[in-house]
Amino acid sequence: MRLFISVDMPSEVCQVVAEVQHYLKRCNLFDGSYADSANAHLTVVFLGNVKEEVAIQIEAALYTVDPPSYSARLGSLGYFERDNQVKVIFINLICPELTGFAERVHTVLAPFYESDPIPFHSHITVARVKHVSNHEQLKRELIAYVLPSIKFEVDCFTLKESVLQSEGPMHTVRVSYPCIGVHNRKG
Repeated sequence: MRLFISVDMPSEVCQVVAEVQHYLKRCNLFDGSYADSANAHLTVVFLGNVKEEVAIQIEAALYTVDPPSYSARLGSLGYFERDNQVKVIFINLICPELTGFAERVHTVLAPFYESDPIPFHSHITVARVKHVSNHEQLKRELIAYVLPSIKFEVDCFTLKESVLQSEGPMHTVRVSYPCIGVHNRKG
């Protein structure tokens, strides 16, 4: 089974993801696929294919992470490139504590998988790009797009199973882990 650790986004963030996707579709600047906006999330660690007996050990190990809750907010649109080609469009998440949290998760799970050499980047995937006729125009549109200022509390994380299907991946929560010290913040 394919497993990953994620932080699910609140409904108001999922709505913003849907609005960005609608805008990008109207612009019609690339061919590709869009992430499921109703299930928008931050992937903390992608573990890949894992046997059931290892999954059970991972479930237990994740209970030792015990992160505090964090305040996060939406940043700007961004993109990952390969060979000067936009490949992934995303929304930046502003929450410096998430990097430390991701490092703790990596440390706890080190015995169970080979760590990704790419540094953690706190983001929500919006779309995966297959073909673009004008990369510079797409980049200009992404930079110019202004996201609403939304703040929210990161109060739990999940271990999910991902099953690939023809209409896209289907994610199922195996275990949800509450953050310690969950509290309400305004702002």
